[in-house]
Amino acid sequence: MEEAKRSVDEEMRTRLFEISRLIPNGTHRAAQRHYAFAESFISAHEGGRGAVGGGVMVGREREAESLTERLCEYLHLRVLKLKKLSEDGAPVLREGSNEEVYMSKRSLHLLQQYAAKLLEMMAYPPLSPVQAYEGRKLLRSYEGVLCAAMGLRDEGREKMAVYPEEMKVLVEEAMGGTTTAWAWVVEACALYLTFFYTGARPGLLLTSKAYDEYLQWEGVKFIPQRDEDGDFAGFDVVVTLRNWKGRHGNDAQPLIIRYPIRTVMRSEDLLLDLGVFLFSHGSGAVSSARGRSTTSSMPKRVRM
Repeated sequence: MEEAKRSVDEEMRTRLFEISRLIPNGTHRAAQRHYAFAESFISAHEGGRGAVGGGVMVGREREAESLTERLCEYLHLRVLKLKKLSEDGAPVLREGSNEEVYMSKRSLHLLQQYAAKLLEMMAYPPLSPVQAYEGRKLLRSYEGVLCAAMGLRDEGREKMAVYPEEMKVLVEEAMGGTTTAWAWVVEACALYLTFFYTGARPGLLLTSKAYDEYLQWEGVKFIPQRDEDGDFAGFDVVVTLRNWKGRHGNDAQPLIIRYPIRTVMRSEDLLLDLGVFLFSHGSGAVSSARGRSTTSSMPKRVRM
């Protein structure tokens, strides 16, 4: 009995070890990306011509050599699929040459990393250390071939900067566009200014399809300030952001960044006073003509 029990325990430990090797490291969101890549790879075998392997399954597709070749073919198909097209459907050409523009080198590198992990997860029989090394080596080599053959580059994206004067115009236009729905205008301006001062992505402040998380009032701290004469001058605000891209669900190692934002001291900058807009929005000090009631207690969620 004892020997049988030891055998079962050893088998269970071996099985748990095998399962642990198949779970991608990192956050829950990172694991979702790996599984999405796996589903896309499997779906790419359907459709006949133009599919991985011509859409033909002859058996032993999960053996190391065959699976590696199919992953390389899939990477090529992903590059071709992401050819940049203009609004009229014509290929976009790189400025100064006749090269067609595809994905960036960085995007392909990320796909290659997913492919290497999928090779380890999907191969059957399980890969030996030597097979795993050779498979990763071939995928990296094929990545280099694709970059050279398809002319892939890492071209920086054009970024738009917004300056204080432009923000003033945005807030002024929002406030001048209504004579009734002031609560909604104040809410929008509070959102605009929070983005302006923190440089946050939308997913840091607003709930989205992927994440049911958002900025809450517990992440906003008001600090009353007075001027040289001792009169109330406004609110400094400390905004705490937690829902960073790639870190959702990672409670073990949360990323928390606090942004201290001063109240304005010049009358010409009043339209940029985040503290006033957030306090007005949260306290319900401004009600709309649609009958939105005022309240002295702030809700848990910074509803924007």
